[in-house]
Amino acid sequence: MSIVGEIVDWANQQSEWVSDAVRRVFEKGELHDDDIEDLAALVKTMHGIADTNGRTAVPMNRAQVPTEKASDGPVSVLAIKAPKHINAITVQDGITFEAAGLTIVYGNNGAGKSGYARALKRACRARKAEDIYPDVFSSSKVSAPAQARFEWQVGQTTAADDWINDGRATPAPLSRIAVFDSHCARVFVDDQASVSYIPYGLDVLKECAAVMRRVQKHVEDEAAKNRADARKLDSLRTETTVGELIKTLKHSSLLHVFEQHATLTTEESEELLVLRKLLGDDDPAKAAVALRRAVGRLQLLENELTAVASPLTDEHINALELAFKQLVAAENASKLASQAVTDNGQALAGTGTEPWEVLMRSAMEFTTKSAYPGHEFPPAVEDAKCVLCQQPLSLEATERLRRFVTFLDTEAQKLYTEKRLETAAFYKAITRVDIDGFLADTVRLDELKEEYPAIELSLREFVAALQRRKNDIIAAAPQRTVGELFGLPESPVPALQRLIEGKTRHATQLEGALTPEARQLKVRRLRELEARVKLGEMLHLVSDSINELKREHAFAEASRACSTTSLTRKINELYDRVVTTELEDALMRECSELGINPELIGLEMSGQRGTRMQKLKLAASAQFSRVKPSGVLSEGEQRAIALASFLAEISLEQDGSGIVFDDPVSSVDHVRREKIALRLVKESKSRQVVVFSHDLAFAWSLRDLAKRNGAPHSERFVFSNQTSKGNIAPNFPFEAKRLDARVNDLKALAARARKQLEKENDYEAYNDLVRQGYRKMRDTWELVVEDLLFNEAVKRFRRSVETQRLASVHVSDDEVQAVSRGMTRCSYFTHEGGAEAPPPLPQPDEFEADLQMLESTVTRLKAQQGEVEKRRKKEGLLG
Repeated sequence: MSIVGEIVDWANQQSEWVSDAVRRVFEKGELHDDDIEDLAALVKTMHGIADTNGRTAVPMNRAQVPTEKASDGPVSVLAIKAPKHINAITVQDGITFEAAGLTIVYGNNGAGKSGYARALKRACRARKAEDIYPDVFSSSKVSAPAQARFEWQVGQTTAADDWINDGRATPAPLSRIAVFDSHCARVFVDDQASVSYIPYGLDVLKECAAVMRRVQKHVEDEAAKNRADARKLDSLRTETTVGELIKTLKHSSLLHVFEQHATLTTEESEELLVLRKLLGDDDPAKAAVALRRAVGRLQLLENELTAVASPLTDEHINALELAFKQLVAAENASKLASQAVTDNGQALAGTGTEPWEVLMRSAMEFTTKSAYPGHEFPPAVEDAKCVLCQQPLSLEATERLRRFVTFLDTEAQKLYTEKRLETAAFYKAITRVDIDGFLADTVRLDELKEEYPAIELSLREFVAALQRRKNDIIAAAPQRTVGELFGLPESPVPALQRLIEGKTRHATQLEGALTPEARQLKVRRLRELEARVKLGEMLHLVSDSINELKREHAFAEASRACSTTSLTRKINELYDRVVTTELEDALMRECSELGINPELIGLEMSGQRGTRMQKLKLAASAQFSRVKPSGVLSEGEQRAIALASFLAEISLEQDGSGIVFDDPVSSVDHVRREKIALRLVKESKSRQVVVFSHDLAFAWSLRDLAKRNGAPHSERFVFSNQTSKGNIAPNFPFEAKRLDARVNDLKALAARARKQLEKENDYEAYNDLVRQGYRKMRDTWELVVEDLLFNEAVKRFRRSVETQRLASVHVSDDEVQAVSRGMTRCSYFTHEGGAEAPPPLPQPDEFEADLQMLESTVTRLKAQQGEVEKRRKKEGLLG
């Protein structure tokens, strides 16, 4: 069954609103706010919240789902125009690329090629993009961001937009262009990278997960606006049977249970009247209750005032002053002891101080509990790393850390730490005094002022003095002293205590008329009956609250129904079965294409919620299976494996958009370089491929293999002149061309030279062209020796000697004589000689004859190579 078919079946096994959500995503892609509102209404209806619009779900139907993902066509980058502040590039024409096939961009180092590549990496989909700087050698102080105008093609439609490298979004279609270079190679080899390949159907489920979260937020936002107001029943929350019943109120409560407690019998109503009269305002016991309540409030005021004043008493302040003195002495002793760890002033400023100690102790705790459990600090294990900088610990660093630990264990440092904590405890007790909070309770203070204004005034003056003392201590604390302090006025606490004692005695006298036990029982009974009467008056509010709680519960259930657990499980199942397998198969296929032993590596997948990650691992023994590939593989192997990983992802995307390679064969040997060139040529037959390279041999291989495999290709040559970099020529330079192309160029030069002499009568122009021609002809004769005479067995600037190419090498006297004669002729006309005997300039016929000799030699040697190799194979001379 296809992925789409599985998703349809899965969706129809879910709730109808989920099936509807999947259907909408299949049909629309990204859902709008009105879709989210519809789906929220559906999930609420499912949990009992009626929809006034009467919306109903439309589940998935296999016939409604397309089997292929709609596409507007692949994206190809066409040009980078009007580049500004991109390295030293100053040309406004920029660079162009072919929309299909292979574009080979060749250029020497420093010509501007890397600037164009960096711009592509920034604007397109590169794993790791480099920073782009302006011309740092320019005298002008330009700080503007890099920018250019990109042109691209989507399907058959062309478009263009400006790109500015200042953090703003790049043109969206360019994100479908993938870029590979040396910087992202390490990402593919070592680091986890998000899998960009998402088969059609899985992208729908991924979007559905986002939709369900949006619906959930919509439901929760609406629920917050319809939250039940529990405060309207606060008057019923008393210490009575009714109060206990109100505490049990929830969405499943039954109203008739509350109704049973909301009425009184005739006898209970008469009892209520008697109790109210007995415990009325004229009852002495009631006055005693009021006095007891007043006593409670005064006691609370006394306790809070004592708590506020306690840290600011003279005794506490004297203890803080002594602690400051002891702290200074301990700190000085610590500084003397810290000289060993500060390397006599060579260590970082602050070493040995409190912040440093906190950092060290945190590092020690993290090491022993998390990073290296069971080991002391610093860890004496192989390949141990510093837990702060994450770098390997050298012997010197380990020894330094041990000195730090020793210092922390010294008596001086322990005493300093102890005194610092002791001082901090005294000081924090003062800073935490909430005088403003104490004064904020104006009800109690106003009540005290009304009955006892003198005590209230004394209290306010005392609290103001406390506030002044607190502020003075905080101001002086940075100098580690309490400074000069004003004395406190007389505390109002004794007056409060006398007041409390008097009221308590009065209440005791009033309570003598009714025993406490009897009064307590009657008061409790009165409260029970009054609570039931109150419940009857508020029964309609109880009914409203039950309905509101039912609605809240329905919202909560609707929110839980938006959980993505089932969806995530299905995504993971399909990823494990489809993506992982296909990606690993693609990787193995690409490794085989590039000549990499597929048994060297494997592929791991991890992740959740629709975002999966791939990571390459070595197919090594269990002991070394977790070693990073970069720690074992050579640079060339890393580059080849990274390229295979990149191509594997690209091959599975089925998007067909362009891909860009920046120097993909760095550190790669000649055998694998040929394989990489062939692989890129094959890829260019089905999509746009752009290759930047300063490797001439690789550029030749790309061009030759493209011709051999019938792949459309074009050339770009990036060069610099005295005034600008980033100039573009439509073809490779002469020195980058093969023999046939060089011979053709020389023929064209000969025709121009003849025209200058015979038609334009311009001898100087003719002289310049002919001398230039002989210099190029001499370079071509040298290439004949490399490419034909020795069949590229030995090449300049190449380390390897390819001995197998000797199979078609046969150097006869005729070939030696032809090369010698051709080189002699070229050397004769490229050197001016003495002033009295300059070499005679050859006529056009003579120059063309020399060129004809070169061409015939090339033709003859090419034919001879095949014949020689064929003869040697026939005679069994080759292994």
